[in-house]
Amino acid sequence: MQKFSSTTSDIVANPGACSLSYHRLVINNGRKEHNENVLINLRDVQSVRGAARRPGLADVPCETGDTTKTVKDVPDIYVLNIKLPRGVDHSIRIYEQEMADRIAKAMVHAVELCGGGSSSQQEPF
Repeated sequence: MQKFSSTTSDIVANPGACSLSYHRLVINNGRKEHNENVLINLRDVQSVRGAARRPGLADVPCETGDTTKTVKDVPDIYVLNIKLPRGVDHSIRIYEQEMADRIAKAMVHAVELCGGGSSSQQEPF
């Protein structure tokens, strides 16, 4: 069994700079895969997808396309997806649905205030 953990910490929203920063630590089978500081310029965000539920204790196919593997999230997690230009995506995992919904709503509002979002969603005035 492969063990995977992802931790997001030190989250800081900077309204003056229209940015969000956080630290991301990903451990896969005891090996650090990512140990990095992330800085997101909210002006560059193309979209924020609400926190989709990933069920705990239910087999779901891996997103790598390998149909021979399944993933079990324990406990349930809600994933907030942040899409940036050039195919860059960030995701933040949250354990409580109410908190995930609140963060998603706040992120969409912050992106709008900073002038981000897809050009088809922005109003001319």
